[in-house]
Amino acid sequence: MASLTERPLIALVGGDTLLAKELREVLAETKPAPRVQLISASADGTAKLAAEDDEPIVMAPLTAESLAGARVAFLAGSPASSRRAFKVNPKGGPRLIDLAGGLEEQPEARLRAPFADPAPQHSDSPIQVIAHPAAIALAMFLGRVSKAATIRRSVVHVFEPASERGQRGLDELQQQVVGVLSFQKLKTD
Repeated sequence: MASLTERPLIALVGGDTLLAKELREVLAETKPAPRVQLISASADGTAKLAAEDDEPIVMAPLTAESLAGARVAFLAGSPASSRRAFKVNPKGGPRLIDLAGGLEEQPEARLRAPFADPAPQHSDSPIQVIAHPAAIALAMFLGRVSKAATIRRSVVHVFEPASERGQRGLDELQQQVVGVLSFQKLKTD
């Protein structure tokens, strides 16, 4: 039996993504800070060594053993890695909180919108899919506006930041900026 003073274990699949880095920063600020098991989202099934702030970080491969013992597993990699995590999650394993949207088609998945839900509901579902941040912000905004006046129609255009596409998106943005500043024709990939 775990001691009451023991910090909870949280698995973080896709531990090398920008989203995972932000999540680790938030988790580090909670009291008591949980232990975080970094898990690689790569499909090759091997452990991965990465660097962050000039410090090496080791990520375990995505296996049932790497998820075992965790209360919660945040899925911060790609939708494909979320589906792999669902397949290897052991019976009685951690609750999966999908931040990538890869499990939204699963029958037992429940869509959640933190801060926009009228009242937090406890769900026994093993899969919680978090709505896109823009959808959460819009739900909060339109919910408040609807208290003042009836909303008949709403048209919203959301521009996705390059960081939403991870390191690949940031690399492409850097290439575009360099191309624009050197008066080169932009690639339309």
